[in-house]
Amino acid sequence: MLQRLATFLSRLRVLSIRQRLGLGMALLVLPLLLFTASGYLLFQFAIETLEESHEEIRDELLPVFHLQELILQAQMPANDYLILGKIEERAKFEHLSNEINAGFEQAVTAPFDMPEKRIILTQARDMWAEGERLSRTILALPDPLGSRAGGDLMVRMDKTLRLASNHLSAIRVLVLDKLEEQHAVAHNLHLWTGVAVVLFLCFISAIAFIGTILVQRWVVAPLSDLENGAQQFTLGNLEHRIPIQSSDEISSVAHTLNDMAFALRRDRDNLRNLSIRDQLTGLFNRKEFQRLLDLEIARSQRHGRVLALLMVDVDYFKTVNDRFGHPVGDVVLRSVADRIYNALRPNDVVARYGGEEFIVMLPETNGAGSMAIAERLCEQVRATPMDIAQGIRPAVSVSVGVAVYPLDTDTAESLIAAADRALYAAKDAGRDRCCSYAELAALA
Repeated sequence: MLQRLATFLSRLRVLSIRQRLGLGMALLVLPLLLFTASGYLLFQFAIETLEESHEEIRDELLPVFHLQELILQAQMPANDYLILGKIEERAKFEHLSNEINAGFEQAVTAPFDMPEKRIILTQARDMWAEGERLSRTILALPDPLGSRAGGDLMVRMDKTLRLASNHLSAIRVLVLDKLEEQHAVAHNLHLWTGVAVVLFLCFISAIAFIGTILVQRWVVAPLSDLENGAQQFTLGNLEHRIPIQSSDEISSVAHTLNDMAFALRRDRDNLRNLSIRDQLTGLFNRKEFQRLLDLEIARSQRHGRVLALLMVDVDYFKTVNDRFGHPVGDVVLRSVADRIYNALRPNDVVARYGGEEFIVMLPETNGAGSMAIAERLCEQVRATPMDIAQGIRPAVSVSVGVAVYPLDTDTAESLIAAADRALYAAKDAGRDRCCSYAELAALA
């Protein structure tokens, strides 16, 4: 089962991002539509059931309530006639009697779902007929005021009409019992509707959860990787690579961004080399050397260490250019640069200072050590012949000036100037030799 699921998911990887989004939206929308339609149908069924029950109860109770009200009103004319003796009470009773009789006719002929309702209603009508007869007898008395016979008739009439009203109340009790049954049905319907809603919600939640996971894996996570990669590239971290997990549009964009980052890194490295390297010799240029020298002097100040500076000049370089031409002079400069670089330690820094001049920084090197390195450098250049071409083997030597920080001076500018003065002293002394600024200071 798990293997089949994994195979199915692997096949889905070939889908495009539009197809994935469409599938994910379908998984989310279809259950919602199903739930909406089901909920609507259940709701309509519940509403129709309750409306039918309400209409049935209303149709059964309204005539009964109306009859009860009329019967209670029918007691008043006879009572008022005995007390007040007004002839007008006869007309009132006649009107109420007609309405009550018509109401009973309508109620008796109406359909009943329970036979006992018709029996009770018939008993109530018979009691009303007796009460009506007694009321008419009271209203027919010629002298009602203070009539003892009328009083006895009134007691019998009230009792009879109350019994008729009580029978109608019994009908109301039966209808209310039916209402309770309908309420139980509605309650069960509500319960099952709730269960169905909960089941639908669980189903939709599960589908939505699965759809969310798929969208997270297929869309959100790749887009997050893409966004993170773009941010890394914007911050200059061109070594970062966006992970590729499929072959959709996002992965295609990730491939493009990775290729672009690689090209930018390559171009940046090339530009950096062009900005800090001398194009002829490949050594650092003067600007980069100045930056590195400032950093090293700051480090030496912080830790109380020394550093030495060598100013190197190719002897009689103008003669080489005049005799063999500038292309040969360029070859000589590259060869001298290689010999100087090979004569130094890994942590030493060498740069082309300008023309035929080179400058060397020796970290954590005192005067004696720097002079030893300078002598080795002169020997390296002097002892290695330069085969430029057939018949062109110029003898090349260099002169070196040495200055030490902070023994000779305490700033980068003055350190370079001190090494330059020592260089000129070496040239004045005959070239192909080394001279330190400390020696000049001692002679001065």
